Amino acid sequence: MLTNAEAALKMQHVSNHRIFLTVGTEEKKMQIDAYRFAAFCARLPTAIMKVYYFPFHSKTHATILHRAVYRAFETFYNEK
Repeated sequence: MLTNAEAALKMQHVSNHRIFLTVGTEEKKMQIDAYRFAAFCARLPTAIMKVYYFPFHSKTHATILHRAVYRAFETFYNEK
């Protein structure tokens, strides 16, 4: 997925989107891929996409969802 991300975004007409990306203490590959995807998105102009990356080091796949959704809402709706 990461190797085709740039081409996939060019096919979409993405503009002014916000992405909240998080990862917990998952398998190491998942942590690395989440970081790489966040780094890729951060290189895009903010007019296309604004990326928020918040790793939750104390959470796992089973415990991250509700906290991540809550943090995303806090992040998106407290923007000035």
